[in-house]
Amino acid sequence: MRRRPSLLALLTWQSLAAASGSVSTLTPGGSAPYTVTVGVGAGCDLSTSDAVFGFYDGAPLSASGTIRVTCTQGARYSLLVTASAATPGGATVLTRVGGTDTLEYTLDSVSDNGQYAALDDSDPLGLVTVTATTVPYVRTLTFLLYGGQTPVPGEYRAQHTVEITLLN
Repeated sequence: MRRRPSLLALLTWQSLAAASGSVSTLTPGGSAPYTVTVGVGAGCDLSTSDAVFGFYDGAPLSASGTIRVTCTQGARYSLLVTASAATPGGATVLTRVGGTDTLEYTLDSVSDNGQYAALDDSDPLGLVTVTATTVPYVRTLTFLLYGGQTPVPGEYRAQHTVEITLLN
């Protein structure tokens, strides 16, 4: 036996449909638009690979490290790299872990993937402003450890800081 919906059930359905912004009708059909939305914020992923010289035997050594930034397409951001250990008015230094002995090194070259910003040769570790596309921004820093130094044995380190700031 097939049951027909009661008038009360039909009126209840119509009032619920009307409350949710739908079209109510007494006919078997009807339509109503609805909206689908999403918010897109600018976001970035930052990763780095260390520059590792290896073992020093008094001969010059070079090592490269990279900075890779992948952001939401169209995001604008600034990227700043700073070195933390430098002698006042002098060279950048690696300091022996657990000691005060140092080894001097310098930034030998900087390159980026040429897609976003020209590097400032007067301040190659300085600020760069980038507008993201679908390709990540990659900056490679190559360092030179000077030859002819006579260090105390041990591990020497320097810390650089990469700072990213979203501009939109």
